[in-house]
Formats: sequence, C-alpha cells, structure tokens
Amino acid sequence: MNDNRRDTTRDKKRIKTVFKIVAAAIAVLAAVAFAAEIIAGKLSGDGESSAADPKEYSFFEADYGENILEDEVYLALDRNIAFASHGKEIFLDRETADSLGGAAKMFFEYFQCIINGDYDLYPSFFTEKYLSDKNADIPARFTMQKIYDIGVKLFSVAASEPGGGMTEIYEVRYSIFENNGTFRRDIRSMETRTLVFEIYTDAARVSKINAIAFRGEK
Repeated sequence: MNDNRRDTTRDKKRIKTVFKIVAAAIAVLAAVAFAAEIIAGKLSGDGESSAADPKEYSFFEADYGENILEDEVYLALDRNIAFASHGKEIFLDRETADSLGGAAKMFFEYFQCIINGDYDLYPSFFTEKYLSDKNADIPARFTMQKIYDIGVKLFSVAASEPGGGMTEIYEVRYSIFENNGTFRRDIRSMETRTLVFEIYTDAARVSKINAIAFRGEK
C-alpha cells in the first residue's frame, strides 16, 4: 500500500513537472509570436510609428511602353474619384471638377496626370515651398499608373492670408493595381495607405499641394 502511495505521489510530481514545461513553452511561443507581429507591422508600414521599407516589397516589372487604358482587367476596377467635402460626396469628372474649381479641379487633374504617366507635368501640382524642400518626393520618371479605388475627403479648412487664400487638409487614399514601384515604393500592389495632403488655394482659386504626409506621422 505504501509503495502504491509513493508511486502515485511520484506520478503527480511528474505530471506537474510536465505541465510546467508545457506552460512555459506556450508562453515562450506566445512571446515570439507577439514580437513577430510587432516586427511585421513595422516592416509593412502599418500603425502610427512605423515606416515602410521599400526593400521589403516586390514590384511588377516596369513597362514604359504599356498603355494601361488597354488593360481590360484594370479598366474593370473602380476608377472613379470620390470627392467628399462639407458633408457631400460626388464623383469627379472633367465637368464637375471644372465647375467646382479649386482643390476639386486640382485633384482630378493630379490623378489624370499620374494615370497617364505624365512625369513632366507632375511637378506643376506642387507649390514652390514643397519643391524647394530637400525631402520632397518628386519621381524623375514613372510609367502610367493603374490607380483605382480613389477617395479624397476634406478634413479641415483655414484662411491663410487676408487676400483670400486658404489652406485645406485632405485625407487621400488610392490603390495601384500591379504597382511597379516607379511612382510609389511605399505600398504593395493593390494596397492602400492613407495620405494627408495640405492644399494651398490662392485668391484666383488655383490650388497646389504644399505638403504630403502619412496619416499618423508627427
């Protein structure tokens, strides 16, 4: 009888030891998984304090001779520009953009420029202040861009000067189908990363981009 009790006691000790080992292993695996999640977030550019690393991304091959407006797959995607301002949302086309003027017209022409791969025209959408910034991101050359799922939303408006100029802040989102990295290298193909645009509009209702940042950057 005593032998049986000793055996039972030893078995219980073994079970407790095994349980502790298993629990410790699970805790270690959970910690590793959590750390990997944080690292993955930093590399992917998600979250307020992370930054995308272009070296981590793979891009489609750049073809400067491709006419993307002949790509039926791209043409089947939603290529409308949803423009939201003062509680209303409309889809921008040439007529509505011209009638609204200001930032609406600028954004319509801005996206047409990128889609058409007009890299010579691209710098004209920015203020001299932006262009003179050493950190300004102006690609020297880029192909036609398969941009879709475009959304532009007014966030705030502030008067800039007595002469009638104003500064507007917009949240801008869009995706690039088959992104080849010639225009943006901070997002993967079909990925979206919201941008914040500061738009300066002068008294003549001519709007230009004064700053661009990622949402959440300080």
